[in-house]
Amino acid sequence: MSALNLLKLGDLSLSNDFKQHAGRIIAAEGLKVVGTPEVYVQILIALEYLLDSSKEVAVIGPLEHPATKQIISYLHRSFLPNQVISVGLPVEEDGLANMTVPLIFNKPMLKGQPTTYVCENNICQLPTSNFEKIKTFTATAKTYSWYQSELSKTE
Repeated sequence: MSALNLLKLGDLSLSNDFKQHAGRIIAAEGLKVVGTPEVYVQILIALEYLLDSSKEVAVIGPLEHPATKQIISYLHRSFLPNQVISVGLPVEEDGLANMTVPLIFNKPMLKGQPTTYVCENNICQLPTSNFEKIKTFTATAKTYSWYQSELSKTE
């Protein structure tokens, strides 16, 4: 569980230090997992998170706004593994940078409407307030490169 939490903290804080520490925890448990994987479910979940591309979702807007509530509700009831979510008001003043989650810093709302930024490895799609686009952006998953190479062998 601690490795997965460190990976998610790394995505929220935009810091590789957490991810590197999580990688060391996973590596230390590696050989134990081979013999009894059912005992090491959390390490396997963390390993999957580390190997896959995660999504960082920043929802910028007032919590009481109906659109913000709709987006948060969707994100919480959907099975979207390897995702971290941060919700908050826009923070653009440098003096407040270290008092907020880096994932939401310097991300404004569009036209005064709650806006969602869906990112992978700190590279964001265009921000949107369109609920259908948010669903598409968050649901789009990349496949593992090793899985793709195994598929090509069977064709």
